[in-house]
Amino acid sequence: MEQLSRNVAQLPIFNEESFTRFAQTIGPQAMRVALRWTRHGQTAEDVVQEALTRTWQSRMNIKESPRAWFFKILWHVFLNQQKQSQLHRDRMQQLEQDVRSGSHDGNYQRCDDQDEIAGLLMTLTQFDRHLLAMRYGEDFTMLEIATITGMPLGTVKSRIHRALKQIRSSVSTPSGVGSRSAGGSTRANKRRQFDARNQGGMERER
Repeated sequence: MEQLSRNVAQLPIFNEESFTRFAQTIGPQAMRVALRWTRHGQTAEDVVQEALTRTWQSRMNIKESPRAWFFKILWHVFLNQQKQSQLHRDRMQQLEQDVRSGSHDGNYQRCDDQDEIAGLLMTLTQFDRHLLAMRYGEDFTMLEIATITGMPLGTVKSRIHRALKQIRSSVSTPSGVGSRSAGGSTRANKRRQFDARNQGGMERER
């Protein structure tokens, strides 16, 4: 069903009927993404609505899949909203859940210490946390993230790789957040968890 929805969202937008079909198909994921970014329901709705409006207005200029075009617009609408808004909300908790629940294979074991993972994620820049939310929360490919953000593909890969490396480094450093683990065994386990997740994520770069 997910693949079918993705395919429908790739169809050209010719008229109001095709746009309505596109909006209904892309809407649920668009709201999930916007909520992860904004952490505020009404703001997320406003961002999605504005992105849909701009997509309709620019439909004649679409030279790629409508889905990719829309998420690129959504990203820029979100960035504009961030610049204009004085409201700074804590997005860390949801992002922490994104990284923990983003795995679809059996290699990743969730860490039990939510506060520890939250602390590790907060060592990253806000922008890198947004990248991880897209990659592991919504399972966007590296290429899709590059298209959405306008960043070179190599830059996206290197930033996500460095972010995960930074998390692993913090887990394995005795003076870091993981120092609360007695005997170092928990630190080692958590590092293996992040290593396995990183390997699985990079293998799915497609």
